[in-house]
Amino acid sequence: VLVYHYYHSYFMACIDLFAGGVLIRQVFDIPMWQSALLLLVISAFFTMLGGLKAVAYTNVYQMILLIVVSATLAIMGIYKVGGVGALVDVVPADYWNLFRSNDDPAFPWLPIILGYPIMGVWFWCTDQSMVQPVLAARNLKEGQMGTNFTGWLKILDVPLYILPGIICLALSHNWRIPMRLT
Repeated sequence: VLVYHYYHSYFMACIDLFAGGVLIRQVFDIPMWQSALLLLVISAFFTMLGGLKAVAYTNVYQMILLIVVSATLAIMGIYKVGGVGALVDVVPADYWNLFRSNDDPAFPWLPIILGYPIMGVWFWCTDQSMVQPVLAARNLKEGQMGTNFTGWLKILDVPLYILPGIICLALSHNWRIPMRLT
């Protein structure tokens, strides 16, 4: 278990440093290794100065900012497309199906139904970003309330994060966009 947590935390930190490094590299036009190092130094300095309390306040600020910006993006996108009806007309019908046939090569329903509960338990019970705030709560009730609140926030994922992606595809009129990291 300790080996798992070590490697999981290590790889998640690497992914976070890479994603943040890409953003900093694109904004400031500096090499990737300097971007990741800058992000690491800023994060370490911030955490050492403010401790877990500063990290908690930052998480709340980021949550509010993410919800407000994502909601604004979704509303503006729906307006730009011409409304919900126009979005439904432009987007192919199979994009709205969460459960596809079991023969579908990309998203068969059976592995999704069997895999999501396992992935959910893994995320909520072993992921550092979920477990640490619960362990840092003042008492059991606060830990439970925080986890419950976070669970309710996860319901916003579809309208705030998935819908803007579908809107972008509808606005681009290009249903075969290749994925690139450059």
